[in-house]
Amino acid sequence: MQKITLTNLKKAVEFMNMVKFGAHIARLRKERDMPQSALADSLNVTRQAVSKWERGEGFPDISMLGALADIFGITIDALLNAGEASKSTAEVLSSAAKNQEIAEEIFEDEGAIADIINIAPYLKISTLSEIADKLSRHNININNIIQLSEFMNDESIIKLLESSDPDAPDDRMLEKLIPFLDFESICSIFENIMKGQNGIQLIEVLRPHMGYAGTSLIEAAYMQGIHAPPSAAKKAPKTSGIALKGISKKYYNGVVAISNVNLKIKQGEAVAFLGPSGCGKTSLLRIIAGLEEITEGELYMGDSLVNEVEPKDRDVAMLFQNFALFPFMTIFENIAFGLKPANLPEEEIKRRTEEIGRTMDIAHVFDRKPRQVSVGQKARAALCRALVSERSNILLDEPLAYLDANQRPQLSAEIMKLRRKFSQTFIFVTHDQSEAMAIADRIVLMRDGVIVQDGTPEELYTQPNSVYSAGFIGTPQMNFWKTQVTEHDGKIYVNFGTAKISLPGKRLQPHIGKEIIAGIRPEHIYVGSMPTGVQAAEVDVKLSVYCGREENQLHFDLDEAHHDFIAFAQTESKAKPGDKVAIAVNPDKLHFFDKETKLAI
Repeated sequence: MQKITLTNLKKAVEFMNMVKFGAHIARLRKERDMPQSALADSLNVTRQAVSKWERGEGFPDISMLGALADIFGITIDALLNAGEASKSTAEVLSSAAKNQEIAEEIFEDEGAIADIINIAPYLKISTLSEIADKLSRHNININNIIQLSEFMNDESIIKLLESSDPDAPDDRMLEKLIPFLDFESICSIFENIMKGQNGIQLIEVLRPHMGYAGTSLIEAAYMQGIHAPPSAAKKAPKTSGIALKGISKKYYNGVVAISNVNLKIKQGEAVAFLGPSGCGKTSLLRIIAGLEEITEGELYMGDSLVNEVEPKDRDVAMLFQNFALFPFMTIFENIAFGLKPANLPEEEIKRRTEEIGRTMDIAHVFDRKPRQVSVGQKARAALCRALVSERSNILLDEPLAYLDANQRPQLSAEIMKLRRKFSQTFIFVTHDQSEAMAIADRIVLMRDGVIVQDGTPEELYTQPNSVYSAGFIGTPQMNFWKTQVTEHDGKIYVNFGTAKISLPGKRLQPHIGKEIIAGIRPEHIYVGSMPTGVQAAEVDVKLSVYCGREENQLHFDLDEAHHDFIAFAQTESKAKPGDKVAIAVNPDKLHFFDKETKLAI
């Protein structure tokens, strides 16, 4: 077997430079529409090179040249396209390239390496991969490998990275090569790093290129102690509740995500962090998980301060919003991954995984990869991974967000069943108040990084402490209008359209003569028939929506200043758009709020 030696390489580089120069001139002539004669003149250098090459003058024999030409296959193709080499020559080059290899001496010569890099754009990918692989094994300057990688494909780069020691690959190489890869390829590298023993620095190199989905995978690994950052803090014991004292979170850009939050969560409770996007609910959950640093305040699990305790050492397990199932693991392996920190025997891991899989009706897809199962099955697998850990606190970030309308009630019911079966604390984030009302014992309603109201679902629904709370809880939301508080013959009144409502008690006595905000839920508005002694207003129906039950949703304007009110009417009322209907409210169900502070009166 002949080898491509250092001497041959340098002659080949000389030849390639001549070809490159001639081809470059030819391209310029073509681009500028110069006459064919001028084009022919410009190719003299290339012709001379090819002629000498074919005759073997000043170059190695044709067999060796064939091997060299195969390395520079892209350029030979370009010459063929320009009509500067015969097909017979190309065939000779192709056949002669077989059974050749690159001599090791090339990789011990810095000048030769510089030559290789100089002509890298003309090299075949397979040759580049071989060269880069050998360079890495010869401990050559990492920058040389990085320069070559710019001309390689994903498969070749991954092969190069995997040829390195998985316990100690060069993070500079990884950092430079990652931008050339797609997400699937990066996950392949991540899998390789996870198999090593010392990959925290490498994982942090990967993080900026993995996006939200990839970051969740990294954090899921951290939660189980895979290449997690070192921690001097002691592992938190099994907890008996969580306490947040004056917790604040301020990001580097000045954004305040959490502001002075004080909250106690009892062991075994199901608590929902509820609010719109950007209210701070996910940041608060991630603080409890240990995935976000605390700017101010103290976090206790049981009696232990855990501000400095790493996620893997906290008594928590987490279901990420995008489920964070490792694409290179089966569903069984993903669930069993939740038991990794326990260092259990394989048989015990298998028993627990199969048991939770049967409970969640997912055992039949254990041998499949995440991409081969439905979204609902992914959600169940992610929940299984959190539950199988048997940690005291289960954290769920928007667990139903990716499910369709039919799947959400099913998984909600599963979570409620699991709560009865297990004694773990469930803390979950959601923007869906119906989801929070269905699953939670307590709802923590948030806005702009602070807790607006904390109470049972019934308390938030029947005793909202602000316009914000009253409007956020309930579907459809509460109707609001501004009204003057008046007094006549010792009775206190507020307006409801053209009607005056007499109020029981002296609750609004301090507000007589002032304008306040009144509120009523759609189900507490009488439509058509109403109790004796209740004064009604007349409105025009704008829209009637059939709800598939014994009532319709009626939309109307209360008056010129208050629009888009909603009430429920019995289906036999037959009210339709354009009809006039009589409406009134149940005075005992009215809510009142200060016009300025928007707080409940």
